[in-house]
Amino acid sequence: MNALDLLIRAADSLLAHPEHLQAGHNGPYGVPETSLRNTGHWLILLSNVFRYTGHEPYRRRAEELAEQLLRPEYRPAGYAFAHFVQAGGRQCNGVIGAAWTFEALVAATRLTGDRRYVAAGLETCRAYRFDPSVGLWWVLEVEGASCQLDLTFNHQLWFAACAAELGADQPDIRKQVDAFLDHLTDNMTVLPDGLIYHPIENFPAHLVGAQPARKLKRLGLRWWDKSKARLSGQPARPAAMIAKSIGYHCFNTHALGILHSCRPDHPAWSGEALQRVKRYLLSDSYRQGVQDNTFSYGYNAPGFEVPYSLYALNVLDDDAWSETSAWWLNEQVNRTSDPSTGLFTRNTPDPATLSARLYELSRLPAESLETVRLSI
Repeated sequence: MNALDLLIRAADSLLAHPEHLQAGHNGPYGVPETSLRNTGHWLILLSNVFRYTGHEPYRRRAEELAEQLLRPEYRPAGYAFAHFVQAGGRQCNGVIGAAWTFEALVAATRLTGDRRYVAAGLETCRAYRFDPSVGLWWVLEVEGASCQLDLTFNHQLWFAACAAELGADQPDIRKQVDAFLDHLTDNMTVLPDGLIYHPIENFPAHLVGAQPARKLKRLGLRWWDKSKARLSGQPARPAAMIAKSIGYHCFNTHALGILHSCRPDHPAWSGEALQRVKRYLLSDSYRQGVQDNTFSYGYNAPGFEVPYSLYALNVLDDDAWSETSAWWLNEQVNRTSDPSTGLFTRNTPDPATLSARLYELSRLPAESLETVRLSI
């Protein structure tokens, strides 16, 4: 079996058992989600498997899921998409919820040729407040309020990557994405070993508000106080945040790969920090760091994310890429796959979401997937 076979098996499983598509609960965080996220993930997988095979049942099921993305309950006020199930609370999941839906809407338009899907995404994307002075987006609530900057780096990165796909032919959105890339090294903290640190540390405090700043101080993070022209807060980085950063590293590099494919000529890619990020992805330290990591195999699946990261960021030649990708995918399969269903439901706090996240592997071309051999 190879990686392409794995994707086809999962698509067949969903066709035979529609109930496999379920709402998750945000992995180890345990926040109940609407089914919007996993509907989008499965839509992308099915549309890509149709592209690989030309088998019509995959297309028909993907088109059904595409229509579900436009259901009013997923965007009840016409602003942000509702990803969390929270009565009276925040439902948007920062800016990353929108990113996951943007990429699914793009896939829906590519599959069907129907611009309604991209149009809905563009309308939502333009509702997000963007600050070009720092290259970051503000959180948009479901009812339309812009409340604060999203200070989780991977959220901003994924929003930029998926907005780049969504607005590839839209000058205003391209301008925002380019501003994000212009400020990439300001907002992305890369530790000496190449690990991408989870929060955004250095930003103007006046843009954040008192409550987020207090939260950052409790976490021992730093932020830039322009009025005092110095770094404020505690410099120590908590061990728990380092561990979380390791678990999210491939999630970040996967989005960097998407963004690189959309903006390959931006000067940000030649920076020294990005070279360290790529080296860390190949390191023994990284392989060891994800072994028993809460945020790794059971949630941010390196077996799905590392192969595309290495491919899109041009890290290895073809033979080395196939060998390395096979190692990661076999680790993922052996730890979390249920051979009887083709789903990824073992050793995970969120089987529905982990199974749907196989879609990340389907970003790769069929000829590359066929060279990645599995031991099962």
